[in-house]
Amino acid sequence: MKLFPLIAVSLVTGVALGSALAYFERGEVASGLLPPSRGDQALALPDAGPAGSAGESVAPVGPSVAVDNEIHDFGVMQRGSTRSHEFVFTNEGSAPLTLEVGSTTCKCTLGDVSTGPLGPGESTPVKLEWVAKSGAGEFRQRATVLTNDPRKPAIDLSVEGAIVETAGLMPQEFLLGRMKADETGTASVYLATYDPRPDAPPLEATVSVSDTTPLADRYGFTVEQVAGEDVPLDRATSGVKITVEAGPGLPIGYVTEWVLVETNLDEEGATGAEEGMTLQVPLLAQVEGDISIHGAGWSKERGLLNLGKVASQEGKSANFRISFKGEHASTSSAKLGSIDPEWLEVELGEPKRVRDGVYHQPLTLRIPPGRPPEVRSGTGAENGGVGDGDARLRLEIDHPTTSELDVKVRFVIAG
Repeated sequence: MKLFPLIAVSLVTGVALGSALAYFERGEVASGLLPPSRGDQALALPDAGPAGSAGESVAPVGPSVAVDNEIHDFGVMQRGSTRSHEFVFTNEGSAPLTLEVGSTTCKCTLGDVSTGPLGPGESTPVKLEWVAKSGAGEFRQRATVLTNDPRKPAIDLSVEGAIVETAGLMPQEFLLGRMKADETGTASVYLATYDPRPDAPPLEATVSVSDTTPLADRYGFTVEQVAGEDVPLDRATSGVKITVEAGPGLPIGYVTEWVLVETNLDEEGATGAEEGMTLQVPLLAQVEGDISIHGAGWSKERGLLNLGKVASQEGKSANFRISFKGEHASTSSAKLGSIDPEWLEVELGEPKRVRDGVYHQPLTLRIPPGRPPEVRSGTGAENGGVGDGDARLRLEIDHPTTSELDVKVRFVIAG
């Protein structure tokens, strides 16, 4: 099944350069045009005479990187679809070649490009997978691979093409809006095809959230067939109405999840494909309840703890409080569920009574001194920002209607 994330235009800013999800992985390349890998028997060649004679190829001293092509044209792509391309890296030198992830100008997350150095004559494919997330228009994106070749310390891999609309979505996201933690919210989207064939099979969709989605069991979906004239998209020939019912018990704060829509659409937007596109549609909600956070640097609107600029040699400590209100305040408390990055120190004190129906629990975040420069701010490279984006703090809550509290943490460590 191909994965084709579809992202709301409202979430994308700037010119329509597209967005990306990129990762690198190493595999084996089988080709008669490449040098034999270690363990294979080399072909017997005629004696070319002494070293340096005409026609003899001498390997460069040290590691030497070569790439089959540094630019790939994806051509025309359906918005929300995924394309990938493997760039073949070869070590043409006389010493081991190392490859590692560098920077990227696109909205992507880069994984390891190699499990180890490439020996002389060895090759590996470096796979770049690109997921278009913006509206129609041309795009060109770049990802960098760093090497230990002194002649080519960085290789820029580029992908380019143009995004078109062959299938439509209205609205662009499941928008649950503001809701209470103990309530159930609903939202709908229409997915349509523009397939002009009179005998085209109807559009089909199977909808779910990822198994890794927090509280995945709190989301339910229904799919209803809709005639083309009833779809709120011009020129639609058929479609489906997808409705989500979410809650109660969603985590307090701003919720952004991805809904997986498996379809029978091919890359041209025609129905009937046995292995069709899988679209990812964002689900957005602002969940409110009897639990809140207070303190300098806390933004309720963003669900964000901003620690600001931190001097590497000094580190920083910031104090906040978690407030519990209502009939369950006296029996409620929070504990650490997870923290990213793991080195960020979190301390939770004991809840203390402020008055009837109100309890406060101390929360302290610490950046230890001596950390190297690091940017944890904004959406991260995956969505057009810098680095890994905001840090993430997940608190497990002992409360009848709220079991989790997800918090973004922002900081910049300067040397």
